[in-house]
Amino acid sequence: MPTLAILPIALAATLTTTLTPAAPATSCAAVRAEVRATLDRVVRETKIPGLAATVSSTRCGTWNLAAGLADRERARPMRPGDRFRVGSVTKTFTAAVILQLAAEGRIDLDAPVSRYLPEPPPDVTVRQLLSHEARLGDFAEQLTEEQRFTKLSPAELVAAGLKLPRPQGWAYSSTGYVIAAQIAEKVTGRPFGDLVTDRIIRPLKLRDTYWPGARTTIRGPHANGYLNDGGTWYDVTRWTPTTAHAAGALISTAPDLNRFYRELLAGKVVPAAQLARMKTLVPADPARMWPGARAGLGLFADTLGTAQGCARERTWYGHGGSFPGYRTLAAALDDGGASVTFGVNAHPGLDKLVLIKQVAPRVLCALSGSPR
Repeated sequence: MPTLAILPIALAATLTTTLTPAAPATSCAAVRAEVRATLDRVVRETKIPGLAATVSSTRCGTWNLAAGLADRERARPMRPGDRFRVGSVTKTFTAAVILQLAAEGRIDLDAPVSRYLPEPPPDVTVRQLLSHEARLGDFAEQLTEEQRFTKLSPAELVAAGLKLPRPQGWAYSSTGYVIAAQIAEKVTGRPFGDLVTDRIIRPLKLRDTYWPGARTTIRGPHANGYLNDGGTWYDVTRWTPTTAHAAGALISTAPDLNRFYRELLAGKVVPAAQLARMKTLVPADPARMWPGARAGLGLFADTLGTAQGCARERTWYGHGGSFPGYRTLAAALDDGGASVTFGVNAHPGLDKLVLIKQVAPRVLCALSGSPR
């Protein structure tokens, strides 16, 4: 197996097949058929093992779909409810916990981190940790396959990130999210995994989502994760989630993630004032993310228009994630009226732009009820 860094969502994967969608569909049945065909086309043209998807809208309801294989060795088909490692999608859960604590007056988003932790990065506020404006190095860029089974503590992850040169301007960093989790633990006296479970997962009844701790396996029905190197696929399902912690450790399914983002944007996870803070956007580095990307607190956003099939300009909010063997994207329209989540059991293996700039916009515009 090759030695590869654990790549954040921002870094490009290996395949960049361009998918050209058909003309916009109008009826729900036609939209479903188009989504089904698109999933099959993505698997066929990019040659990834498999893909699970959940799409929801107030107009057409919810569909759980899958294509390809969850297990290449046993030729087991992918199922819509298969679990997978969601990577940086965890960051939205982490931000939601912090915003809940802010609503309760236990964390001040505009306070310096030094108010809560003894050895913080200099001149950084809690909000800047969540918006990637803290100018912190990203520990994830330093992790390698040799650490696949190495149990790392949050303190070790943060120390690794703080040793890196501080970047200039906006810079995506998993380090800030682990620091944010440390703040949450400080003010509550509870492990962060328990906070995510009790505040987000259980109230929303996300029955297939869990904080894995240090366990290297995925419990229950799941998709095996694959890493592609030079045309050879390696099974990397077993991997310690301690290499990601609050920045990327969660395990979930497409249906659960889809529900989470719809509930979040509908104002059912954090109060309205805190949701507005989450949706306050700053420009993200297009080279690190993608052209047009904007960053909120635990959320990214992009604009959709007639080029994607929408009758009017819309904004989607969501987050992408990657973990060795897995890639994820969850996106929902600004009013929560349509959402889509994809879980891919390959990373590297599928360019994120295929999902972010082609497939997700196409599906969201078709589901919005006003196709072009």
